[in-house]
Amino acid sequence: MDEEKRVAEIFGLIEDTARTGRELVTKVFLRDKDSKKNDINFSQYQILEKIVKNPNITQLEIVESLLKNQVYVNKCLKYFEGKKYVTKNFVNKNDKVLTGYSITARGLIPYKVATYTLSQHERKIINSLNEEDLEKTTSYLNNLKSVIKKSMSSMNLGAPAIEENGEE
Repeated sequence: MDEEKRVAEIFGLIEDTARTGRELVTKVFLRDKDSKKNDINFSQYQILEKIVKNPNITQLEIVESLLKNQVYVNKCLKYFEGKKYVTKNFVNKNDKVLTGYSITARGLIPYKVATYTLSQHERKIINSLNEEDLEKTTSYLNNLKSVIKKSMSSMNLGAPAIEENGEE
């Protein structure tokens, strides 16, 4: 197999795997919504997760880090405010200068339910793989991620997004 086909196959498999994972997650969220276990979808969960892991995060930071449409994020934040899942934080209440969003105790409930549900499914999938394959896959994906970040940097595409743990 020539190099171009091999590269296309590898990136195609990565995209297909990610797409299949997103499909699983979407179906889990739809099932939970239908059964009234939770009232958020996966995209909304991602926004709540950003707020939980980055207190005082701004709407623009959410949009940029999740690569979501600003109108959609704004709609979700308004929905969350209405449900009292998040609160706006201000520098000065009188000036109404918004600094960001924080999760409320009420907002932690759907977040924790969704997090638990996802972790159960993730654990089930990971446990179905053998340890050697997991180690090889993890190593491969970390190496690939590093190479992609270096490529982005050398192409002046900007700094990689900061992850929840504060690392690049």
